[in-house]
Amino acid sequence: MRYPTLEIKGIEEGWIVGRLKGGDEKGCQKVVKAIGEAISNRFRSFNETHTEVSVDPSVFDVLIDTAMKAGSQVFMRETTDDLGPEEEPEEDDDPWSATLKLASNDVLKQIHKLLIISLHPDKGGNEEKMKKLNVYWDKIAKERGIK
Repeated sequence: MRYPTLEIKGIEEGWIVGRLKGGDEKGCQKVVKAIGEAISNRFRSFNETHTEVSVDPSVFDVLIDTAMKAGSQVFMRETTDDLGPEEEPEEDDDPWSATLKLASNDVLKQIHKLLIISLHPDKGGNEEKMKKLNVYWDKIAKERGIK
């Protein structure tokens, strides 16, 4: 049995979208079944072929944990160019920083977890980027009082 990889594509219409890629039929069915059992219909949906899953951001960590426990590797796409046109940032405003400052602590923790999965050297990520993430996260966690 070969398990699919769960590629997190990004956010579309307020939902986090992931695509199951590769794997054989049995491996895909096992992962889809595990996700279906772990996350209620109210918080997730699959496309017709069960190759794409959309989840409410509140259950993103459940999606990641469930997919990994079911045998999938998880990674985040480095680019989100297809997620829509960029809006012009306000004068002298870094749009990434401004956006993240609006996020709740729970959302920031989910983003951090996804970045760890994507950047960790044991998962094929970049060690230098992982070190930078750790430094940045320590600052954010201290500023926000995140444990």
